[in-house]
Amino acid sequence: REAQRILGVPEEAVGRLGMQDDRIEGLENLTWKMFYPDRTPCSEDRLPMQTAMLSGERIDNLEYIIRRHDGVEFEILFHASPVLDDQGLMVAGVGIFTDITERKQAEQQIQTQLQRLHTLHEIDRIISASLDLRFTLSAFLEQVIQQLQMDAVDVLLYDPYIQTLTFGAGRG
Repeated sequence: REAQRILGVPEEAVGRLGMQDDRIEGLENLTWKMFYPDRTPCSEDRLPMQTAMLSGERIDNLEYIIRRHDGVEFEILFHASPVLDDQGLMVAGVGIFTDITERKQAEQQIQTQLQRLHTLHEIDRIISASLDLRFTLSAFLEQVIQQLQMDAVDVLLYDPYIQTLTFGAGRG
Protein backbone atom coordinates (compact mmCIF):
# COMPACT_ATOMS: atom_id res chain seq x y z
CA ARG A 1 0.00 0.00 0.00
CA GLU A 2 2.90 2.37 0.67
CA ALA A 3 4.26 1.84 -2.84
CA GLN A 4 0.75 2.43 -4.18
CA ARG A 5 0.51 5.72 -2.26
CA ILE A 6 3.99 6.96 -3.15
CA LEU A 7 3.92 5.95 -6.80
CA GLY A 8 0.28 6.96 -7.27
CA VAL A 9 -1.04 3.58 -8.43
CA PRO A 10 -4.87 3.75 -8.75
CA GLU A 11 -6.78 1.44 -6.37
CA GLU A 12 -8.51 -0.39 -9.22
CA ALA A 13 -5.13 -1.32 -10.75
CA VAL A 14 -3.52 -2.73 -7.61
CA GLY A 15 -4.83 -6.28 -8.00
CA ARG A 16 -3.74 -6.48 -11.63
CA LEU A 17 -0.13 -5.38 -11.23
CA GLY A 18 2.29 -8.06 -12.31
CA MET A 19 -0.13 -9.62 -14.76
CA GLN A 20 0.79 -10.06 -18.42
CA ASP A 21 -1.91 -7.67 -19.66
CA ASP A 22 -0.13 -4.39 -20.36
CA ARG A 23 -3.43 -2.59 -20.88
CA ILE A 24 -4.35 -2.10 -17.22
CA GLU A 25 -6.70 0.84 -17.01
CA GLY A 26 -5.43 3.75 -14.94
CA LEU A 27 -1.73 3.02 -15.48
CA GLU A 28 -1.21 4.70 -18.83
CA ASN A 29 -0.33 8.04 -17.16
CA LEU A 30 1.50 6.49 -14.22
CA THR A 31 4.99 7.96 -14.27
CA TRP A 32 7.40 9.13 -11.64
CA LYS A 33 10.87 10.54 -11.62
CA MET A 34 13.68 9.99 -9.16
CA PHE A 35 16.12 12.63 -7.98
CA TYR A 36 19.16 12.61 -5.74
CA PRO A 37 18.79 14.56 -2.46
CA ASP A 38 20.40 17.62 -4.13
CA ARG A 39 17.52 17.46 -6.67
CA THR A 40 19.77 16.34 -9.53
CA PRO A 41 17.74 14.00 -11.76
CA CYS A 42 18.67 10.32 -11.47
CA SER A 43 19.13 8.91 -14.96
CA GLU A 44 17.41 5.62 -15.74
CA ASP A 45 20.68 3.72 -15.92
CA ARG A 46 21.61 4.94 -12.41
CA LEU A 47 18.36 4.01 -10.67
CA PRO A 48 19.08 1.88 -7.59
CA MET A 49 17.45 -1.30 -8.89
CA GLN A 50 19.31 -1.10 -12.20
CA THR A 51 22.57 -0.37 -10.41
CA ALA A 52 22.11 -3.38 -8.11
CA MET A 53 21.23 -5.67 -11.01
CA LEU A 54 24.14 -4.50 -13.17
CA SER A 55 26.71 -4.65 -10.38
CA GLY A 56 25.32 -7.78 -8.76
CA GLU A 57 25.73 -6.09 -5.39
CA ARG A 58 23.35 -4.95 -2.69
CA ILE A 59 22.55 -1.28 -2.36
CA ASP A 60 21.46 -0.06 1.06
CA ASN A 61 20.24 3.17 2.61
CA LEU A 62 20.40 5.50 -0.38
CA GLU A 63 18.19 8.56 -0.19
CA TYR A 64 16.20 9.73 -3.19
CA ILE A 65 13.27 11.97 -3.98
CA ILE A 66 10.39 10.53 -5.99
CA ARG A 67 8.15 12.95 -7.86
CA ARG A 68 4.87 11.40 -8.93
CA HIS A 69 3.09 12.25 -12.18
CA ASP A 70 0.83 14.66 -10.24
CA GLY A 71 3.82 16.61 -8.83
CA VAL A 72 3.64 15.23 -5.27
CA GLU A 73 7.10 14.48 -3.90
CA PHE A 74 8.28 11.91 -1.37
CA GLU A 75 11.69 11.46 0.17
CA ILE A 76 12.60 7.79 0.29
CA LEU A 77 15.29 5.48 1.61
CA PHE A 78 16.01 2.80 -0.98
CA HIS A 79 17.43 -0.72 -0.70
CA ALA A 80 17.98 -2.93 -3.75
CA SER A 81 19.43 -6.39 -4.04
CA PRO A 82 19.88 -8.95 -6.78
CA VAL A 83 18.37 -12.40 -6.14
CA LEU A 84 20.67 -15.30 -6.99
CA ASP A 85 19.78 -18.93 -7.66
CA ASP A 86 21.64 -21.96 -6.29
CA GLN A 87 24.36 -21.59 -8.93
CA GLY A 88 24.90 -17.93 -8.10
CA LEU A 89 23.18 -16.67 -11.24
CA MET A 90 21.04 -13.58 -10.98
CA VAL A 91 17.37 -14.46 -11.49
CA ALA A 92 15.56 -11.41 -10.13
CA GLY A 93 15.90 -8.28 -8.08
CA VAL A 94 14.22 -6.93 -4.97
CA GLY A 95 13.73 -3.26 -4.30
CA ILE A 96 12.43 -1.86 -1.03
CA PHE A 97 11.85 1.76 -0.25
CA THR A 98 10.70 3.53 2.87
CA ASP A 99 8.95 6.88 2.95
CA ILE A 100 11.14 9.17 5.08
CA THR A 101 9.38 12.41 4.11
CA GLU A 102 8.08 13.12 7.62
CA ARG A 103 11.46 12.33 9.17
CA LYS A 104 13.23 14.71 6.77
CA GLN A 105 10.67 17.45 7.48
CA ALA A 106 11.18 16.95 11.22
CA GLU A 107 14.97 17.15 10.74
CA GLN A 108 14.55 20.41 8.82
CA GLN A 109 12.32 21.85 11.55
CA ILE A 110 14.92 20.94 14.17
CA GLN A 111 17.67 22.61 12.13
CA THR A 112 15.53 25.74 11.73
CA GLN A 113 14.83 25.82 15.49
CA LEU A 114 18.53 25.38 16.29
CA GLN A 115 19.42 28.24 13.95
CA ARG A 116 16.81 30.47 15.58
CA LEU A 117 18.10 29.60 19.05
CA HIS A 118 21.64 30.36 17.91
CA THR A 119 20.51 33.71 16.53
CA LEU A 120 18.67 34.58 19.74
CA HIS A 121 21.77 33.67 21.72
CA GLU A 122 23.89 35.92 19.49
CA ILE A 123 21.43 38.80 19.89
CA ASP A 124 21.39 38.29 23.67
CA ARG A 125 25.21 38.26 23.74
CA ILE A 126 25.37 41.46 21.68
CA ILE A 127 22.87 43.27 23.89
CA SER A 128 24.70 42.17 27.04
CA ALA A 129 28.11 43.19 25.69
CA SER A 130 27.41 46.82 24.82
CA LEU A 131 25.54 49.84 26.10
CA ASP A 132 25.95 51.58 22.74
CA LEU A 133 22.45 51.56 21.22
CA ARG A 134 23.65 52.13 17.65
CA PHE A 135 26.13 49.23 17.85
CA THR A 136 23.51 46.97 19.44
CA LEU A 137 20.91 47.83 16.79
CA SER A 138 23.41 47.34 13.98
CA ALA A 139 24.38 43.91 15.27
CA PHE A 140 20.72 43.06 15.83
CA LEU A 141 19.88 44.02 12.24
CA GLU A 142 22.70 41.87 10.92
CA GLN A 143 21.29 38.84 12.74
CA VAL A 144 17.72 39.58 11.57
CA ILE A 145 18.84 39.88 7.94
CA GLN A 146 20.75 36.58 8.13
CA GLN A 147 18.09 34.63 10.01
CA LEU A 148 15.04 35.90 8.14
CA GLN A 149 16.87 36.27 4.82
CA MET A 150 15.65 39.81 4.36
CA ASP A 151 16.97 42.35 1.88
CA ALA A 152 16.28 45.38 4.05
CA VAL A 153 15.35 46.03 7.67
CA ASP A 154 14.75 49.22 9.64
CA VAL A 155 14.30 49.74 13.37
CA LEU A 156 12.09 52.59 14.48
CA LEU A 157 12.31 53.84 18.05
CA TYR A 158 9.24 55.04 19.89
CA ASP A 159 9.56 58.29 21.82
CA PRO A 160 6.80 58.31 24.45
CA TYR A 161 7.21 62.04 25.22
CA ILE A 162 6.32 63.21 21.74
CA GLN A 163 4.54 59.97 20.75
CA THR A 164 6.42 59.48 17.49
CA LEU A 165 8.63 56.94 15.84
CA THR A 166 12.13 57.94 14.83
CA PHE A 167 14.65 56.07 12.73
CA GLY A 168 17.06 54.10 14.92
CA ALA A 169 19.01 51.96 12.46
CA GLY A 170 18.65 50.26 9.11
CA ARG A 171 20.26 47.89 6.66
CA GLY A 172 19.71 47.25 2.98
